[in-house]
Amino acid sequence: MKILVFTDAHGVFTILKKIAKKSQKADLLICCGDISNFGKNLNKIFLFLKKLNKPLLIIHGNHETNEDIENYSKIYDYVTNLHNKRYDIDNYEFFGWGGGGFSQKDEKLDKINIKFNKKLIFISHAVPYKTKLDSLDHDHVGSLSIRKFIEKQKPILHFCGHLHENEAKRDRINNTLIINPGPYGKIINLK
Repeated sequence: MKILVFTDAHGVFTILKKIAKKSQKADLLICCGDISNFGKNLNKIFLFLKKLNKPLLIIHGNHETNEDIENYSKIYDYVTNLHNKRYDIDNYEFFGWGGGGFSQKDEKLDKINIKFNKKLIFISHAVPYKTKLDSLDHDHVGSLSIRKFIEKQKPILHFCGHLHENEAKRDRINNTLIINPGPYGKIINLK
């Protein structure tokens, strides 16, 4: 199965058109948030992505609300709001946590106690603390809660976004590969 993961498109249709072109090689689309610019043109964005005829797992970023994404997941059957939910495909479990971005702690995420039975792929908008993906001017500005979740749950992959300065960067927390796929996305082959 091939997945196309992207983040922070911010409703820019030149970016979404490049995602559309890349999507021809993917079975599943994943958005790590900020698909819009403060909620503008969400319906137009989801109508455009519907034409790709691919399932979309999405979480909200800091430019749209969970309610926005949930409402559109009820309108369009190809859209799955992954925030605080699981999605199983084959030997993989996807789990998403949207929002955040600027806060280091998230009490709700800290209280999550889920047992995953398959290979876990974790999707968040916020980046984990003290990685190459959260470094800005030599300061670490990421989320301690996201890092704690990764250390506890040990996903095989973690995709995140938010910090445009660090798009396309990769790092590891123990055995978890962490990727900020950026707005133009990355195709990942899950074997």
